[in-house]
Amino acid sequence: MMIIILYRMAKQEKSCGLNKVCSERYLCDDDNNIIQDGHGLINYRQAVFAEKDNGGCVLPQVCCTLPQQPKPLHVEQPTPEGCGYSNPKGLQLTLVETTNEAQFAEFPWVVMILEQIDSISSRSIGGGSLLAPTVVLTAAHIVDSKDVSHLTIRAGEWNTVNEAEPRPHVNRQVSKRIIHPAFNWLNSNYDAALLLLRIPLKLGANIGTVCLPPPAAQFSNQRCLVMGWGKKRNRDLWYPNILKKISLPIVAADQCQSMLRNTQLGQFFNLHESLLCAGGEKDKDACLGDGGGPLVCSLPNQPDRYQLAGLVAWGMGCGVENVPGVYASVPKLRDWIDEQFHLNRISKEFYTA
Repeated sequence: MMIIILYRMAKQEKSCGLNKVCSERYLCDDDNNIIQDGHGLINYRQAVFAEKDNGGCVLPQVCCTLPQQPKPLHVEQPTPEGCGYSNPKGLQLTLVETTNEAQFAEFPWVVMILEQIDSISSRSIGGGSLLAPTVVLTAAHIVDSKDVSHLTIRAGEWNTVNEAEPRPHVNRQVSKRIIHPAFNWLNSNYDAALLLLRIPLKLGANIGTVCLPPPAAQFSNQRCLVMGWGKKRNRDLWYPNILKKISLPIVAADQCQSMLRNTQLGQFFNLHESLLCAGGEKDKDACLGDGGGPLVCSLPNQPDRYQLAGLVAWGMGCGVENVPGVYASVPKLRDWIDEQFHLNRISKEFYTA
């Protein structure tokens, strides 16, 4: 899949009538109205799969020779109780000489979302965050068109090609999918879904929940972390095996809107209130395959404890300088999440700091 991104500098558009301007054809809808919300232009960060299998590997994997793995140092860490606690030095082992790779069980709330493709195989379609032993929060665009009976989540995963990890991952079938009622596929507004699991997960050191921020939470001037098993760059032919983590600056809404107007989205693009932005630094970004995954920020005065700020939604390319990535804003989703937990009789204590 090739994505071509066109950049346009801000300029005065030529008038062609009363309240009309000359514009690129792709910036006008079928009724010749200017597109302001990006519909038809945004690129969701879904995994992109080849049409055929590769040497017996399950898509999206390809058959490659592994590089020499960094040597692990065995350590033991106590397991705190409550949401959002990370294991910054890993659990039972610590990677050395690592760049943008998470330690084993560093972020216990990160889950992989799998779609069954035949009787014996499944593939990763994105990421999510564990809110309770029976609830995962992800992006609606990842699961909206999928058959619920074919969806599974995997908790406690780290290295997708190594089964010999200190603690095993756990799979759970999805029993119910709840899409945010205001989700709009065309422009990604309110891009959120809750997945209810058939069997509860047992929480522990490598499987835990993330904290949720209050509805009025702000993350201005913070650097936060995005994580997932998606591509590192748009042009990459493969997906990484080990969970990646990338530090990104939160970008204010007005600044983000201005920066995105210099892309293919055009000078009339308006960033919806249900979205937030992070990134804009060269080669540092979420990418294809990371959709639905978590963007987390540290809790005040607790650098190793995190709250969920956003869900990976879309971007104009990956890691393009001065082009932030776009996320579903979790504070804007908080009231809806609380309501769904109440309706399904699930305790909110699992995500409350």
